[in-house]
Amino acid sequence: REGEEDTVLAADELFGCYLTSVGRNTNMLVGMVIDTDGRFPDTDAAVFAETGERIRRVFGAPIAVGKDGETELILPEEPAAPPAYAVLREDITMGERVTGYTLRAYDREGNEIFSHNGKVISHKRILKIPAATARVKLDVTDCRDDPVLLPLEICSEG
Repeated sequence: REGEEDTVLAADELFGCYLTSVGRNTNMLVGMVIDTDGRFPDTDAAVFAETGERIRRVFGAPIAVGKDGETELILPEEPAAPPAYAVLREDITMGERVTGYTLRAYDREGNEIFSHNGKVISHKRILKIPAATARVKLDVTDCRDDPVLLPLEICSEG
């Protein structure tokens, strides 16, 4: 797209789009175009590569992982990096079951420092959490059937 390089989103903006699409249980449509030579423009390809690297760095190696069905996760005393995101998931092979939930985060002293009420977890829900988070607790407040939760994950910015 010669002459349109300024319309390409920066990698940080594209990562934000990832959080508000995939992180909210939807597909991320990126609309990458092909230039007149049948190739992806270098500017676009570089931004997509940088965004992909960041997604793998942030979500590819969680700093804490729970167990199937557990609704509470305590971070190590000294995590490898400050927490940044909580990843909630349910096994949807038998359908989406969660229709209401609250995620709370607590600091080392046990003070609640974050609360989020939502309706659907489904395949994946990514929530930004405070860096001071030491423990997260998921309360399923409404469901169609017994929820089948996959392990909670806490990820850092890498």
